[in-house]
Amino acid sequence: MRLFIVSLCSLLSICMLSQEIAPAEKRNSIGAGFGFIPVHHDEVMIPAADVSYGYLLNDVWSVGVGAGIHFTQTPYYVVAGKVNAEIFRNLSLGLCAGGSFLEGTVSTVIGADLGYDFSLGDFSLGPVLETSYHNQHIHIMLGIHFSFGF
Repeated sequence: MRLFIVSLCSLLSICMLSQEIAPAEKRNSIGAGFGFIPVHHDEVMIPAADVSYGYLLNDVWSVGVGAGIHFTQTPYYVVAGKVNAEIFRNLSLGLCAGGSFLEGTVSTVIGADLGYDFSLGDFSLGPVLETSYHNQHIHIMLGIHFSFGF
């Protein structure tokens, strides 16, 4: 976990130093993310990953879909639709709703995330804080997200 935090801080430092004015907005994006979910009762960190597609509606709003996995003993999958708003320069707030799948059981999931993007040409990179609610449980994840605009 310490290695992940040190790596995340190093990447963010490099991005801040090389920050440039972003090229003309791209309407489509594909992305991937990775992070950790703390589980307090077991005092462990569960790795999680996601992939996403987004479509920019205007300067503020975008919509998209995504899929994710929590790497537990029995993998836990999530598929959701998302609405995203850029609430401040490069800072975005997203809301999502979808379904989660665990051992043949399907349940509703709702969530929110807060992320910051550093532009590197057509690519962006940044930290993300996600939370979701399902099956009377709340999960929080801290991670990093990469995306490519086209």
